[in-house]
Amino acid sequence: MPVTTRAQEAKARTKTCHILQLSTEIQLLILHHLLPSIESIHAVAKTCKKLYDVALNLTVHTFRYLGGESRLEDDLDRFTARTMQFVRYVTITKPHLAQHVKCVVLGQLNSEGWGRLSKSRAPKGKELALYIGLIERTLTEADGEDWKLWRFQWLAGLAKLSEDAEVALLLVACPNIEVLLMEESFKPEVLKRVIHVAGQRSAKGSTSSGSSAEVDAPLRHLKELYMESGELKYGHLSFSEFAKAFQIPSLRSFEVVRGNGEDYRAGDFEDLPKRSSNVEEIILRSSCITPKVLKAMTAVPRALVSFEYTMGLYHMYDEEMKPRDLVEAMVRHAASLEYLHINTQDDWPTGGNPETFVMGLGLRRLTALKQLAAGMQALTGTRNPYPPENENMNYDNLPEVVEDSPRMVDCLPENLEFLQIHACGKPVLPHAQELFDARAAGRFPRLRHVRLLFNKELISSDDIDLHYDEGLLRLEVYLQSDENRFYDLIQIVDEIKSIPLAAAKLGTRGSKGTRMLPSPRSHGEKPRAHQNGSTSGPRIPYLMRGTQLTWIHRGTTSWRPPAHAAKAKPKA
Repeated sequence: MPVTTRAQEAKARTKTCHILQLSTEIQLLILHHLLPSIESIHAVAKTCKKLYDVALNLTVHTFRYLGGESRLEDDLDRFTARTMQFVRYVTITKPHLAQHVKCVVLGQLNSEGWGRLSKSRAPKGKELALYIGLIERTLTEADGEDWKLWRFQWLAGLAKLSEDAEVALLLVACPNIEVLLMEESFKPEVLKRVIHVAGQRSAKGSTSSGSSAEVDAPLRHLKELYMESGELKYGHLSFSEFAKAFQIPSLRSFEVVRGNGEDYRAGDFEDLPKRSSNVEEIILRSSCITPKVLKAMTAVPRALVSFEYTMGLYHMYDEEMKPRDLVEAMVRHAASLEYLHINTQDDWPTGGNPETFVMGLGLRRLTALKQLAAGMQALTGTRNPYPPENENMNYDNLPEVVEDSPRMVDCLPENLEFLQIHACGKPVLPHAQELFDARAAGRFPRLRHVRLLFNKELISSDDIDLHYDEGLLRLEVYLQSDENRFYDLIQIVDEIKSIPLAAAKLGTRGSKGTRMLPSPRSHGEKPRAHQNGSTSGPRIPYLMRGTQLTWIHRGTTSWRPPAHAAKAKPKA
């Protein structure tokens, strides 16, 4: 039996392992598909030196820090040290890894510092000198007259272990961050200033010929900004203070959960030049904003492609924007808007002009619109009867039908490909039948998919009688529970726990007589792809997703997060 040396065995493995023969860039792309499983990355890193070097880049892909507010007292010192440990790792220990940090997830931060923790871990000496250099490059005289004060405040924050100052340092130390997710924090002034500088310097760079301002700007590769509040009544009161992020040229998606947009918040967006931003997608979930804020916010992007809005805060009920306000704001993006989603829970306010409750004929001006999700009342001007538990409420001043409301078929854009109507009741049936008849007659030639989500308590399957040509379009009918409506779980059918309508009288034309259609497909349906590559909604808030974001890349293949830290969640 021939004897082989270790070198010969290694050479033989190399010949049979095709991935080792690929370039580093392709290897990185392949291994990227293993994310978010840090265990898989660790396993690959242990196979050989070459794959270790490649996998090491992915171990820092995402940094997640929930904030010291989520920790127990006896764990606080060790846990709150993690941000600076990570910064030290990617700036001093292995500085080449800083460019591979792509995603940062932040929980509720303490901006005041932890007075009861040891200050001995604050940076000093050569480490502090390195961080001072980062701060000085970030805040310059060109950024504002108080630039010296800002630098001093940042350094003072590092000295007192302010989480705000520490995560701000992380954002400027890692130049290629693409996704930033933040829970609302109390006065994160340094973090906010970094985002302001990122937008302001990028804007200056784009208007100054030959300027290097944009090249030196922090967060210059940021694509997605996500903000969320755990405050259930008033929501995110300061989300508009991050409006400067719209000026970051790379930013494409701006998402807020529980955004509070009262009129005075419009000023933060009005200060930005109209049609100056590359943002293509705005998502406001469980939010409440006024028409003034809506108009100011949507005036900043050059060409919106996607807009989603669901209501969820009720303290300024009558001042909230209405469906007609949304259509009027979207008209400026008529040539680019492809996806529009609005869910006001079809709950008509007691104040305001009833005409604004309906999207109206202006909707058909959105000529590029391909996918539309809206409520029955917003599309037809007819409201559902209120369920029995609400019969004691005074709705005398609310019309059952908005006077002179146009027919739904006259409002829809001709290029529509997908239509979803939620909060449906019996009044939607004649409108839906009109749409199917129009489709059969040659209108809406691209319409291939219609989904009707009925309020489960307002209708039975025996009441639904629709006829359409199954060769022209696909129809889905669902009975939706109150719980699903409350959480807006309406886009991925196999996740909403809706009850398929097995016995609905859905007649198909073009066949002999009328036959019963099978139950709508509730599994295996491919969800709509977002511009950023993720699947569409409902977008359950990132910080509330539990296991989907419990992993974290710690910086080295042998450095594992403690089990209890991985399970931590932000305060509700």
